Amino acid sequence: MKICLISEEFPPETGWGGIGTHAYNLSLALTELGHTVHVVSKSIDGKEHISGKGDLTIVRLLERDADAKLLKAFSIAAPYIQKTRLIPGFSEFPLRSLRRGAAISRWLKEREPFDVIEAADYGAEAFWCQFFDNITVPLVIKLHTPLFLTQRFNSAPKDDLGVKIRKWMEEYSVTHATRIIAPSRCLADVIAREFRIQSIEVVPNCIDIDLFSYKEKDSEKTGKTIIFAGRLERNKGVEVLAKAIPIVVRATPNVKFLFVGRDTLTAEGRGSMKSWLEGYFEGEKIRPCIEFVGDVPRTKMVGYYQQADVCVLPSLWENLPYTCLEAMSCGTPVVASRVGGFPEIITEGVDGLLFESGNHEDLAEKIIKITASEDLTKLGKKARRKIENTFNHKIIAEKTIDLYNRVMRDKDA
Repeated sequence: MKICLISEEFPPETGWGGIGTHAYNLSLALTELGHTVHVVSKSIDGKEHISGKGDLTIVRLLERDADAKLLKAFSIAAPYIQKTRLIPGFSEFPLRSLRRGAAISRWLKEREPFDVIEAADYGAEAFWCQFFDNITVPLVIKLHTPLFLTQRFNSAPKDDLGVKIRKWMEEYSVTHATRIIAPSRCLADVIAREFRIQSIEVVPNCIDIDLFSYKEKDSEKTGKTIIFAGRLERNKGVEVLAKAIPIVVRATPNVKFLFVGRDTLTAEGRGSMKSWLEGYFEGEKIRPCIEFVGDVPRTKMVGYYQQADVCVLPSLWENLPYTCLEAMSCGTPVVASRVGGFPEIITEGVDGLLFESGNHEDLAEKIIKITASEDLTKLGKKARRKIENTFNHKIIAEKTIDLYNRVMRDKDA
């Protein structure tokens, strides 16, 4: 099968966000099954690139106004449009999405048709193909978390017309897809209600279980190491975790918390979240129990997961987070908030624990409970087994091909 994955994010050049990680893991798994895969991603150095190995080809495109006269007119007008209060973010929302979509559509028209195309909802990268060029190849839209949903947690400007246009583009792209898939039933249900869609199929995200490998914990180590992996931002629940930590420290001897992830300006007043956390821990007189590691390359995250006794993910919302899958794959049980896709990964009391989202006292209680458990090693082994049996990249790739085949059969029927 000849498959095209459209993904602005594709590591390592354009980061390891959830969409990029999905495209990376799935593209490699699909080629392992013998399929030919092209990934259409973004160029960041002003040049177009084609690279790859074997059946995987990575194309990094430039966004160019020359792809459409309409875009050229928009780009000329953009500085004036942005001066208005109506569309201050026009260049970001939606001009950049339109420019990228036009470049993708141009590239697709210059190639032999693919059997199937998959694109993400976020950013509406397939919008130009659908709205202006009426693409005929079956298009599968993979839900990740569209802008309207991230907006609820990250306070995007609701009165900005550019944001509203971008959200409409994403909704159009989803509702006009040949098939819609979601990594979790929770996200599928949210989008079905919001966009009034009846049929969304669930195909989980996959993880490379060979890279995120299991390792026995050091039985000679004294004390417990608890890791938080993710951006230091409000949506990730770091403030909830911060309030839980003093309770844990008072109840658990020799405990250490590692914060692995980059800082963001999401604290009160758009300030540094890391600075807020440091100030809070200083005030609680527990700063020696805390270590801020900063941003870490994905491949080096394996060692951090493996050395940790527990991973804590207190997010206010998550789709089907890779951090949870990665930690569990390394044999580290997770304590996570009972929201989004977490309950679809973790079986409470069997391979991890869940707490009530936003409740720092419940979170503290669960952390104390799991670190004191004599079954901690057993929980880690069961967590690894869950990933092997359910989220293994080979298993998910086979499910994806089955879905693609059904999409193609429906087209030919």
